[in-house]
Amino acid sequence: MIGVHREELAFGDAVAAVMGASAPAVLRVPEGVPRACSAPNRRFYSETAHREIYRQLHEETRRRADLLIDLHCGQDASGGSADLYCHDASFLSAAGARLAARGLKERVRLIKIGDEADGPLKACPPGLDGLARTWIPRDLWATAPPLYVGLEVYTAGDDAVRPEDAEFASAVIAALTAEA
Repeated sequence: MIGVHREELAFGDAVAAVMGASAPAVLRVPEGVPRACSAPNRRFYSETAHREIYRQLHEETRRRADLLIDLHCGQDASGGSADLYCHDASFLSAAGARLAARGLKERVRLIKIGDEADGPLKACPPGLDGLARTWIPRDLWATAPPLYVGLEVYTAGDDAVRPEDAEFASAVIAALTAEA
């Protein structure tokens, strides 16, 4: 799934192009929402727009796929890294093994997501790199099918799409979608 945030659609298109015919089915959101806005007078509207687009995407993908990878891009001066978010610790563990087999694990943090319904954040499960809460609706990430996986790829610079970032993202996605 690419383009939930409209500023990230070009990155998603570049990743899909790198993957070519080996790409999993791509759900392209041509009119996504702007990145979350935390300004007090806009926060409610921003959170509502995000929630609604995710609810619509859940209806679109439910029972039609086993795995839903929600691709995003962010910025980090070091670039070339990613955070992988999922509610299912066993999936994250298996993903870590697949990434390690391809020499990618040291560049990808595995993060278990949850919300208030899961209770207080506790110690990080063995083999994972962190815990996080999310504002994405629980009915999308905590129920399957499909299994929700958020992939935030960090690039080193401005909003320009660099080929090495698209190649890195495509390698991570290939590892996640490879037959076990």
